[in-house]
Amino acid sequence: MKLKIEFFKSKTCVNCPKVKALLKKILAEKGIRYEEVVIERDIKEDPDALTDLLMLDALSVPVVKIGDRVLYENDALKEEKLREAVDEFLYQENLS
Repeated sequence: MKLKIEFFKSKTCVNCPKVKALLKKILAEKGIRYEEVVIERDIKEDPDALTDLLMLDALSVPVVKIGDRVLYENDALKEEKLREAVDEFLYQENLS
């Protein structure tokens, strides 16, 4: 399974650009291009994105899903939490 990150966002979300910048930084440090692995899902423009967000028991954005791990709002804004989730996923992939 290849690294795939779902980033639930909206244009009116004030923290979403911060999360995007953190993800870009973390991925770049690992030699991974943001555009290759991150799927941005705007909950205001895509009804399926909103449905999927609700299925993750989330009511607001930003939310980042990396593998089976979901980082909600405050955790999604913490660089160490994002880095840990990316590292954990990549580690698991190397084992398989």
